[in-house]
Order: sequence, then C-alpha cells, then structure tokens
Amino acid sequence: MQSESQQSGKLSISLQPDLLEFVHHYQIEHQLPSRSQVFADALGLLREQELRRAYRQASLEWDSSQDSVLWERTIRDGL
Repeated sequence: MQSESQQSGKLSISLQPDLLEFVHHYQIEHQLPSRSQVFADALGLLREQELRRAYRQASLEWDSSQDSVLWERTIRDGL
C-alpha cells in the first residue's frame, strides 16, 4: 500500500511547441523515464529555490531582531 506522499496525481498542461520540444530533448539527454520526471525534477528545483529564499528572509529577520542580540550576548558568556 502506498503512503499519501508516494501517490501520484495527474495534471494536464499545455505548452508552447518550443517548450514541449525542450522537455522532450531534456528527457532524452538526461535519460529520464518520462516527461513527468522532467517536470518533477524542475518543480523540485523550484521548491528548493523558494525554500532558499524563505530561509534567507528568515535569517535576515533573525539578524535584525532583538532576540539575535540577546543570543549573541548569551553565547559570549560561554554557557
């Protein structure tokens, strides 16, 4: 039995001919089993990019927060 995270969903999309050709050539060049895998890989990269952006934003918020100042004081004490 498959868990929820392993189940696939179906999605129908329309692409311009040049993008469809790119997907086809990418699949062949990278020896991927299907065009779906091309999209899964691309979406994985997009998700990773979004996570990096979110972590960068969170880091900037932390660096400018009072909590960050207090934390720096605490770790300077060697505790």
